[in-house]
Amino acid sequence: MNCILVGNFGVSNMGDEALNDYFLSTYKDCDWTVISAKPKKDELARLPIGFRSFFGMKWWGTIVAIKRSDAVVFGGGSLFTDTESLLACFLWALHAWTARLFGVPVVLAFQGIGPFRTRLGESITRSVVSHATFVSVRDEESARRIANWKMNIDCIQSADPIFICISNRYLNSSKNVITFIPRQNSSDAFLLAAKEACEAHPNAPVRILLLQPDSNDEKKYAHELLKAIDRHAQIVCVKDLAKLCEELRNAVIVVTERYHGAIPALVLGVPVTIISQCAGDKLDQLKEYASAKKSVSELQEKAKYGENALKNTLDDLVKR
Repeated sequence: MNCILVGNFGVSNMGDEALNDYFLSTYKDCDWTVISAKPKKDELARLPIGFRSFFGMKWWGTIVAIKRSDAVVFGGGSLFTDTESLLACFLWALHAWTARLFGVPVVLAFQGIGPFRTRLGESITRSVVSHATFVSVRDEESARRIANWKMNIDCIQSADPIFICISNRYLNSSKNVITFIPRQNSSDAFLLAAKEACEAHPNAPVRILLLQPDSNDEKKYAHELLKAIDRHAQIVCVKDLAKLCEELRNAVIVVTERYHGAIPALVLGVPVTIISQCAGDKLDQLKEYASAKKSVSELQEKAKYGENALKNTLDDLVKR
């Protein structure tokens, strides 16, 4: 089965690359072609939304691959939200609309839907969801948003697949390191939580983990954070999930404004302070899970349920 995998790949974001690895390693019956912002060998370029990408003409191969594919799978992540940019909704919808043009099934797997600042962003997303062959979401808030649209579709309440990608070998270790996982635009709330963690553990070593290490803005913020907390700290570049888990197993506390920085901390049982970017976003949902002390095993079961449902859907598409 020839499948196109669409996600925010190729921007050196560890969380998105972990999702990429998950799909390629879990659904082995599929012959995957990955669409990436910076395509490597055997990958394809995104469809264009700007003049530079349009006139680069790399997207012609992507059009052909979508037309010849058996399904276009949107693989996890917060793709359909306009909290940072309305263009994001349009970018991902462009891939879905192209698939529809050629009669290729669109599969939305482990998606985070919303939140939305604009009616246009919500309308674009609603259009994509309403024509999808399969929809699974990774959190309750996303499921509620889709339910409020009152569309005649089945939406599977799952959880992020990273919940089932973490090995038990990381569970037992010393826990004496204060660990910060910022974004390039982390908020004042993040800085306040970082200072509180340093005050609570005055003698603990500090590490700042960069989950998008190729971002100069994220590196710049890390150095600004160092000055603000006035502590010696090691800045560590993290490019894969295994490295992140290795770092977190030594943490006495984690302060994170990254979704896929929070999930391993929850799985490994590390105390974690989760800073959301806005009300109702993906991090807000994880905060609710943590404060309610929802068992990790329950979330893992939901993720496994979503995984099996997706496998069944892909099997059904092969039989068509």
